[in-house]
Amino acid sequence: MPILPIKIPGSTSEYEVKYVFLPADKAYIKKQLNVLCKKDTEFAGNVVHSLYFDTLGWDLAMEKASSDYLKTKVRVRWYSSFKDAKDTSVRVLEIKNKIGSKRKKLRVELGAEFAELDRTGPTAEQTTHLNRLIQDVCPELLKINLVPSIYVTYFRHRF
Repeated sequence: MPILPIKIPGSTSEYEVKYVFLPADKAYIKKQLNVLCKKDTEFAGNVVHSLYFDTLGWDLAMEKASSDYLKTKVRVRWYSSFKDAKDTSVRVLEIKNKIGSKRKKLRVELGAEFAELDRTGPTAEQTTHLNRLIQDVCPELLKINLVPSIYVTYFRHRF
């Protein structure tokens, strides 16, 4: 079931390009980036935590897996430092819509009721609250029922 394109009110537009490298090349690439690029002064590096939402039929994941030109992501994201596994950031709901390499992203800061959200996933009450919020900020997603689907965490270096 194609979900895109959707209109995301209040979203920002930008272009995004990502590169994938072999793990064996990590040290070399990081060294080159340190020489050729300036580290991001505000968020040079951190641990990224993402809880993705999808339909029971994995419709959003299938868009990504089939490399559709049009893609939608719905996730809750938060960050922690490399040194301290304890996160210190607020949680944000992100809705991303991509058409080719152009993306629109809406970020909504979540309230204190999500302070304890971690890799164990949201409670039923939090999930209901998130679905209402998703539908409030992006009414076009009313057609689909989203559920917490996958938790991903990784180290990120920004230049």
